[in-house]
Amino acid sequence: VSAEFEKQLKTNASSAKANLDFYIEYDYCIVGIESKFTEHYSIHNLPLKQSYLCKENEWTLKEKFSKNFPNLAKWINSEWKPRDYYGKDKKKKYTGRYSPFEYLDAEQLVKHLFALNIENDNYTLVYIHYDIHCDEMDKHQKEIEVFKDILNADNVHFISISYQEIFKRMKEDLKSHSEYIEKM
Repeated sequence: VSAEFEKQLKTNASSAKANLDFYIEYDYCIVGIESKFTEHYSIHNLPLKQSYLCKENEWTLKEKFSKNFPNLAKWINSEWKPRDYYGKDKKKKYTGRYSPFEYLDAEQLVKHLFALNIENDNYTLVYIHYDIHCDEMDKHQKEIEVFKDILNADNVHFISISYQEIFKRMKEDLKSHSEYIEKM
């Protein structure tokens, strides 16, 4: 039906929006894609913001989010640490929750899930990343597996794939374009 780069979607958390790198809409489902080249090899430092949380019960995930993602909500409420942060003007203080991950930007992926869930009951979140063989990659991969297991428990369709795997599959499927694929 449509495809769009940098698609902004509502999250139902005040004016907060999710910014998907690529968005594909089919008649029967939608696909949101988050793409990371090397950003995931630096430590993430942004919270799941206050607009997703309620003040009662020590800043737990708001009910409107937790009802569709009970296992994710339980994990966020128990494993993500509340911490103060300052708004853009550096004057007003807020409280957010920070994921226990170092390399997977789970906060961003959670916001994408909320937005996709609002758009359509049938959706897939795809996480594409570039792998570099190093200790950080191993930690990143372990974080992806933990996140994927939590989402699977909530029946969320989440796909994680490296650019290398995509190129490998393209090479196998698009033999007539082998010269182009080799350059990539």
